[in-house]
Amino acid sequence: MKERFFRFMRGRYGVDALGRFLIYCGLILALINMLFHNIVIAIISVVIWCFAYFRMFSRDIYRRSNENNRYLSAKASVTGGIRNFWHRIRQKLSNGTINNAQNGSGSYSSRCNSFSGNCYEVQYKVFKCPKCKQKLRVPRGKGKIRIICRRCTHEFIRRT
Repeated sequence: MKERFFRFMRGRYGVDALGRFLIYCGLILALINMLFHNIVIAIISVVIWCFAYFRMFSRDIYRRSNENNRYLSAKASVTGGIRNFWHRIRQKLSNGTINNAQNGSGSYSSRCNSFSGNCYEVQYKVFKCPKCKQKLRVPRGKGKIRIICRRCTHEFIRRT
C-alpha cells in the first residue's frame, strides 16, 4: 500500500510552506465555522483545502514552486518588518529615545535586513576583502582571526 502511494506521488509537487499555510488556514476557518455556523466561511474553508490539495497533487512543479517562492518572499517581508519594528522599540526603550542626536551621541541606524528579518549586528561582523571588495561575514566575539576571501583567496587578519 505504501509503495502504491509513493508510485502515485512520484512526479507530483507535494507539500511545501504555502501548502501547509493553506491547510492551517482552512482548519482555522473550519473551527470558526463550528462556532458561528456560517455557510460562507464553510465554503471558503473547503475552497482553501481544495486548492491546497490541488497544489500537492499537481504535476506542474515549476509553477507550484514559483507560487511557493512568492509566498515565502511575502512572508519574509512581513515577518522582517515586524522584527525590525520590535527591534526599534527595544532600541528606543534601552536608549530612552530613537534619535539621540540632541545629546551628541549620534542617530539610530538599524542594520536589520527587513527582507529576511535577520539582525546582523548581533551575531556577525561584515568585512570587505581589500583585494576584490567581496563582502565577508564573520562571527562576532572571536578576537583576531584570519579571514580568507572565498572569491580571490586573499588572506587578511581582522579583529571581530
